[in-house]
Amino acid sequence: MKVICITGPIASGKTLATHIIHNTFHVPMIKMDFIGHYVLTRSDVVEEVINLLGADVIEFGRLSRKKIAQKVFSNKSLLIEYNRLLHPIMSKQAEDIIDFFARRGFQSAVLEAAILHDAGWDHLCNEIWTVVSPPKTVYKRLGSERFFLFYRPRRKYQMTDDEYKRYADIVICNKYSKDIFAETIRRLWRQRVLNR
Repeated sequence: MKVICITGPIASGKTLATHIIHNTFHVPMIKMDFIGHYVLTRSDVVEEVINLLGADVIEFGRLSRKKIAQKVFSNKSLLIEYNRLLHPIMSKQAEDIIDFFARRGFQSAVLEAAILHDAGWDHLCNEIWTVVSPPKTVYKRLGSERFFLFYRPRRKYQMTDDEYKRYADIVICNKYSKDIFAETIRRLWRQRVLNR
């Protein structure tokens, strides 16, 4: 089974690329964010996260992603420990999902992960497609408020565009219209996955 991994910085367009592939070619879509949400509901993981971060990360009987983020993003060593705990569990979950689809006869799948290389998930991929978008384009897309409140604070924790590109088999610059971007994604899938 061929797994194309879509990665790139926040607000680059990787989610849009993943959905274009899924909706056009009807292949399984695996989102590491969703896997992360799921594993945080597992009782064994809940117990380990509480042991690491403290019981105050529980809200309404479950782990609060907001409270976890407040703790780990203000303490780099805690973030490293948290990632060391979670990333292998997420990787194993993704492997199981890929295996599930392969056993059901799917020839290919698309997997989306912003922190693909940092998390050590490269082994899940047959090819890595990196989507990048210039800050000016992101600013136009998000607007001033979301750019400064949402994009900028999170972007500083991610690799630079050049670092993302270093691990890519394909680099896609998302700075034109949605239609042009969509056609680029479809063309690449036809060429590199369907061989036509």
